[in-house]
Amino acid sequence: MYKHWKKIFLAIAALFWSGCNDNSSSDNPSTGNELVACDLDYNWCPDDPSCTNTYYCEDETVCFQQTENKIITLDCRDKHDNKTIYTENEFKSKYYVKSERIHAEVESYHESSSSFAETNLSSNTEAVKPLINCYNDTALNDKGQSFDIISCDDGNKYLRDHSVYSEVPKEREKVPKDVQIFAPTPGSEKAANCTKGPRKCHDYKLRDENGNTVKNVGGCNYNTITCPAKP
Repeated sequence: MYKHWKKIFLAIAALFWSGCNDNSSSDNPSTGNELVACDLDYNWCPDDPSCTNTYYCEDETVCFQQTENKIITLDCRDKHDNKTIYTENEFKSKYYVKSERIHAEVESYHESSSSFAETNLSSNTEAVKPLINCYNDTALNDKGQSFDIISCDDGNKYLRDHSVYSEVPKEREKVPKDVQIFAPTPGSEKAANCTKGPRKCHDYKLRDENGNTVKNVGGCNYNTITCPAKP
């Protein structure tokens, strides 16, 4: 009798695993182009009333979301400070916000909890990435001018105070060649041990070739970043 039931059990198990294997190929369709992940900071904007959110993306692009007349555009600067303006749909076709994706996946998980055995949430979430620490440091440009920067364990360097350098191309040329203008979000995975520093002011006058003031650039709403002293 024992051998009889053992044969029945083995046959049922074989049919179960065969069914699972048949479904595996259809559950994993090609996702096409992979989107680039971004961190969202609601409180990290330049001195611009139209700026509502700032995105720090894993391809080292920084995007400022601007809303005017209910139309959303994103002013993005890559790691070479090249500027691209995206519509909201164009931005979403290339980037996604990590916190929003995780929230959506958790909601989807709860909605499908009745069929938990067929749900694999972990296959859709990102692998946990190592945290990167940064440290207060200084750097010299080719003319010997000193800049306050942060140096990070991944080899990247950023200005502690981007203020005038983020707005005035002529001043941006003074920044040391290996230093990026926009630092990561304090406390994010790319600057895990850092915090927001005091806000900085700057008053810069754009002048024409005759020395006449064309535009006043500046304000007191420029965020800075501070990290521990370099060990």
